[in-house]
Amino acid sequence: MEIVEPSRPRFDRIPYAPSSAELLNPKLIQPHVKPARFWRPQRGWGKSYKKPTPQQSITGSVLGALCAAGAFKGVTASYDHLSTHPLVHNAPFGLTDDVNQALATTVLGLGWLAISLFAASSVGLALLSAKLLTQSSADVSKRSFAMALLFALSCAFTNSVGESDASTGAETFQRSCIGCHARGGNILQAGATLGADDLQRNGISTVEDIVKITYYGKGRMPGFGEGCKPQGQCTFASRLSDQDIQALAEFVKSQADQGWPRLD
Repeated sequence: MEIVEPSRPRFDRIPYAPSSAELLNPKLIQPHVKPARFWRPQRGWGKSYKKPTPQQSITGSVLGALCAAGAFKGVTASYDHLSTHPLVHNAPFGLTDDVNQALATTVLGLGWLAISLFAASSVGLALLSAKLLTQSSADVSKRSFAMALLFALSCAFTNSVGESDASTGAETFQRSCIGCHARGGNILQAGATLGADDLQRNGISTVEDIVKITYYGKGRMPGFGEGCKPQGQCTFASRLSDQDIQALAEFVKSQADQGWPRLD
């Protein structure tokens, strides 16, 4: 007689065996949760990132503002350097001015893109920090630290240069115009320099004509007046007062009549 051994039953191994009480009440079963890593939040489908603290959001906002200010300083310095010291000289087919203008425009465009990204992130984090500060969960110490950082952020957005109204037209020209009109030239448009011949040929013969163009702008020349409209024709930089524009126009007319001698 042949003896047949019974087959062994197969059981699925599970890491956790619920008790009888948990089987009767499934709500008692606690799911297994992996510990979150401290250097990055755990995120799955349908789950959001861990919310930052007010200190983290304001610190990031301050860093973004400082990066935006640094990028602005670097862009203006680079643009002024390219304006006064062109890289391309004696290019063939008369492309010298066009290449230098393209280089300066590229630097200016990429710089303003970086400034916009840093500023947008800084403003977004500042708004988030303001929202977090209004929550009742933040204690007094956290709020005081966050308010101190918020004050530092407001200081970072202020003008660090501390510019004041120029007392003479030469100071105004050095501050606002020398980037495009160094030594009375024009890096953006040929035949529109600040020399006496070009001014006369373009119908600019008096100080009042220079004041009008400086205030409202014309062509590629943006307007710097406080009442200049529309925004597309006016500068996005700080506006000039009427006294500064008048002094600037008198300085430009005087320099044009003298052949634009070197400024001290």
